Amino acid sequence: MRSKIPPKKSYGDEVRESVHGCPGRGGTFTVYALGCRVNQEEMECLRSQLLAAGYKERPFGDPVDLTIINTCTVTAAGDRDGRKLLRKARRFSPQGRIVATGCTAQRDPGALDDLQVADLILGNREKGNLALYRGLLADPSPEGETTVPATGILVDDDPSPQCFLTHAPGFSTARTRATLKIQDGCNGHCTYCIIPAVRGPSISRPWKEILSEAGGLIARGAREIVLTGINTGSYGWEARPGAETDLASLAERLAGLAGLERIRLASVEPGYVTPRLLDLMTRMRSLCPHLHVPLQSGDDEILKRMGRPYRTGEFADLVRRIRAVTPRITLGTDIIVGFPGETEDHFRRTLCFVKEQDFSYLHVFSYSPRPGTPAERLEGTVADGEKTRRSRLLRDLDSHLRRGHMALRKGSQDRILVESSHHGAGDGLTADYLRVVLNEGAAGSGEMMDVVIGEPVDDHHVRGIIPHGM
Repeated sequence: MRSKIPPKKSYGDEVRESVHGCPGRGGTFTVYALGCRVNQEEMECLRSQLLAAGYKERPFGDPVDLTIINTCTVTAAGDRDGRKLLRKARRFSPQGRIVATGCTAQRDPGALDDLQVADLILGNREKGNLALYRGLLADPSPEGETTVPATGILVDDDPSPQCFLTHAPGFSTARTRATLKIQDGCNGHCTYCIIPAVRGPSISRPWKEILSEAGGLIARGAREIVLTGINTGSYGWEARPGAETDLASLAERLAGLAGLERIRLASVEPGYVTPRLLDLMTRMRSLCPHLHVPLQSGDDEILKRMGRPYRTGEFADLVRRIRAVTPRITLGTDIIVGFPGETEDHFRRTLCFVKEQDFSYLHVFSYSPRPGTPAERLEGTVADGEKTRRSRLLRDLDSHLRRGHMALRKGSQDRILVESSHHGAGDGLTADYLRVVLNEGAAGSGEMMDVVIGEPVDDHHVRGIIPHGM
């Protein structure tokens, strides 16, 4: 473990040894995660570990002894949000200890240190070391010295995790849908993306470890498990493409766990949507008919500039194969607008291509230059106002697609997993990712329930009707 830049007070080897042996003293804490589902899952694991160690959780905004913020650097806005949260955390807890970790901390720890807010800045490799957090709150020794200096930076040049964070048995939040991180890092070469630099190359979690943790989540009430990672589809492929431990094989193994109703996949890159994975969606009742496959642009020239490993023709062929195998699938995608060199013609081709594919929903992002990426050096900057206009047009299309997708389901009967229930009202999720609202007659949280799909409530919810006689 080494610092990228010298800390204000050095973390020598002798200090690290004392930290790892420190029992900590308990106290209060709060965690906050910005950005992706992986960041959220990491903080949920760390939260459970702190609870198991005897700390008491408080809401963000309450004064606490320890605040941990998991930052995001995918966009400049993510960096800004991280800085704002750190300043807020100091206002909320002027006497508490604050830790900044995550992808902004990995990329530019000096910038966070310059805020003079965080007591400790940890890289992605270090964030799972519970002893560092416990040591930060240790009581002073009889000589008046603490085991951890007041301020420091621990960011290894290698961001890859030494081990995956786990949910502490008996201390995870009881949820009907649980997220499980199966993979970290990415071997892709997209010109706009900072993630490989701050997360490292693709690394997969051992499947036996995943099954063990999934069993623990099921025992605590999870009926659906969402498999996630930085590049989820690449699970197992660092061993060899199509290895026995790929995503499809993992899903098959998980399907054998008693009590697990559903397995849902987070975003899967086009190259990892294999025939075997699609075949499983038709044969395996528990594998949800829902795929999120990032497109990013519907123009071949822009895809080439982005470093994406496919062109629109290949993507359209994939969509046809997906729908041929699973006609009722919910299919979402990501689109980036305003990439350097994107003209109005390029954007119009993207708009037309997206309409032709008839996605169920879109996630729309404005291009944000990231330091050190190849795209940062490209010419043809698109004005912010133009990015906003293009985003608005695609978000209008997203609204239309969502409403159309919900309209196709009106009158059909489906099963939902009830996620919340209060005085007979509640909401739940279908296997193909429709959010259903119930005004009355809801079963308890975690129960499976038959409903008839009704009218849309808004762009993200439909009304659920309890069939007569139930």
